Amino acid sequence: MKTKFRFIIIILSIPFIIHSFELFHANWIILLILGIMVAFIFFLLELFAPQILVEICYEIIAIFSSLGFISFFAEIIIDFIFFIAFYFYLEETILNALFLSFGNLIGDLFGYVALAKVG
Repeated sequence: MKTKFRFIIIILSIPFIIHSFELFHANWIILLILGIMVAFIFFLLELFAPQILVEICYEIIAIFSSLGFISFFAEIIIDFIFFIAFYFYLEETILNALFLSFGNLIGDLFGYVALAKVG
C-alpha cells in the first residue's frame, strides 16, 4: 500500500472487521485501541519484514474488509426490501425475486457493454 494514510486505514479496518464478523463484542474504544496496536505491528513489519510478507498481510486485511462491506450493504438492501414490502403492502418474495433479477441483469449489462466496445 503506497499511501501515507495506510496506518489510519489499518486502525479503522481492524475494528470494522471484528465488528462486522462479530468475532467478539467489545466497546468501540477497545476496538480502536486494538486497531492502533495492529497498526503499530504493521509499522514494525514494514521496517523489518520482507516486502512480500507486508503485501500479503495488506491483501488479507483488504479481503476481510471487502467481505465486511459486502455483508454491510447486503443487510441494508434486505432492510430496504422489508421496508418497501411493509410500506406498500407487497410480498417480500416478489421483491426478493425482483432484486435477484436486477442482480442478474447487471452482470449481463456489463458483458454486453464490453462486447459492444470491442466491436
